[in-house]
Amino acid sequence: MLFLDDKVGDEWPLTEREMTILKSSHSRLVQSLKIDIKMLECMFDCGCITQSQLHRLSRKHSQEKRNRVMLDVVKRRSLRAYRQFINCLKQKECNSDAALILEHAEGKTSSHYTLL
Repeated sequence: MLFLDDKVGDEWPLTEREMTILKSSHSRLVQSLKIDIKMLECMFDCGCITQSQLHRLSRKHSQEKRNRVMLDVVKRRSLRAYRQFINCLKQKECNSDAALILEHAEGKTSSHYTLL
């Protein structure tokens, strides 16, 4: 399922940098995110998730499943929504590690090799 932003001027899709961060840091993000209903409502209010995504995410009862779905949603949204997601995470101290990962992670791809 593909989620499109309806806001004019959004940068879509995410750049390779953000996609690499999401992919290379996926396991750490699944473990470090603390997404509760208040956080979901904040994300909806700031426009980084849609109402249908809010309902879908709020029905996930385990933190791990909610985190996995949230990351799937984020990678299908615009760059603006990605940045808003980070801003929402920063508002809640328990998500500061995840915000740092998303903002500053140096994603590594298979094309990174160490020369000997």
